[in-house]
Amino acid sequence: MVAKEAIYLLELKRSGDEEIIAICENDSCAV
Repeated sequence: MVAKEAIYLLELKRSGDEEIIAICENDSCAV
């Protein structure tokens, strides 16, 4: 589900926005 990725990304954001951007680019997720 998308919710699963959303939670995963939200947790990453707490660690660093740069990481979330890198992960999104790798997963081709649109933010």
